[in-house]
Amino acid sequence: MKTDTPRQDLVFLLTNLVDSSSVFAQDAGSFARLGQFFAAFSWVVLSVYTLEPHGSDTKRPE
Repeated sequence: MKTDTPRQDLVFLLTNLVDSSSVFAQDAGSFARLGQFFAAFSWVVLSVYTLEPHGSDTKRPE
């Protein structure tokens, strides 16, 4: 991760994401949407805060 990554903010977001996972899955009716949500969140965080950001030729995970 980059040195300027707001680690405390990411911990806060991840903690609340995990805390609300059961409600999210229940509301969506399956764990598939929860998996998509985690994949999207990971994609955004990694593309912004990693040392080697995803290139434009890298396909976003489905």
